[in-house]
Amino acid sequence: MIYRLLQRKRQRTVWHYSGYFYGMLLIGLSAIIEVSADASEVNQSRGSQDIKWDRLGKLRVYKKTSCTATLVAPNLIVSAAHCVFDRDSNAYVSPHKLLFYAGLKGNDIKAKVKIKRYTVPSKTFPTGQFTENALLIDWVVLELERPIGCTLGSFPLWDQQVGAINKLITAGYASGNFTQLTQTDTCESAVPRSDSTMWRLKNCALKKGDSGAPILVQIKGQAEPYIAGVISAGANDSRGRFRVVAVPVEQFTNTVNNKAISCKQPIFLVLLWNVKIVFLRSLTASIPSFH
Repeated sequence: MIYRLLQRKRQRTVWHYSGYFYGMLLIGLSAIIEVSADASEVNQSRGSQDIKWDRLGKLRVYKKTSCTATLVAPNLIVSAAHCVFDRDSNAYVSPHKLLFYAGLKGNDIKAKVKIKRYTVPSKTFPTGQFTENALLIDWVVLELERPIGCTLGSFPLWDQQVGAINKLITAGYASGNFTQLTQTDTCESAVPRSDSTMWRLKNCALKKGDSGAPILVQIKGQAEPYIAGVISAGANDSRGRFRVVAVPVEQFTNTVNNKAISCKQPIFLVLLWNVKIVFLRSLTASIPSFH
């Protein structure tokens, strides 16, 4: 079942947090996993210059922590669900406390947008001892108050009919310089990819703030990359090898498809919808809960 966050309701603790980190015991992995923080500096080498990086941005929570998020539709971004979970209150944060900074680069921001609502797949997170596949719920689809993807564009969702994956690229706002994007194309699949298990990757350097970053894939003969997953966590395996795990795109494809809007709507309808949002927000409480 998919739960939509509208009003606040206290939830039990699901991960053990310590500062900006949460400790987690993965069967087969020994883990101290980095969850959220700020960003690092630009690196547009390694053949990734042609990708439209303005479609990525920083998802800011409470104006103090952040993750990476990606436009996947004119009105939607996707990130990791643990990024919107508040360790202090043991509950998901109000959508009104979230901001998306699209195309953030130094002092330049392509768009700053509030979050209208978001959808997560579960009310709870795994706790205690569990396998990495318990993190399949670590995704969130967030609806923007303005469809900025109509001007900035969005990354299409990958599926097997698109074609075989030729190359992996990822980018995130990792620790260091808080306003820049770091990009890399060194990630590789550590095990065969599946739509029903966490995607384990090697040769990826995960840093604080990379949570929610997209796994973009290039398809032979196609110029535009597709999004094939979202980074959840990273840890050393039983042999001491650092591995990153990502939620495969198939886990949130239906949610994106059901909530995406078209840019072909008449402009007056878009404006009318924005007026409706402001009016409804003035009538409802700012504290969310599940429905």
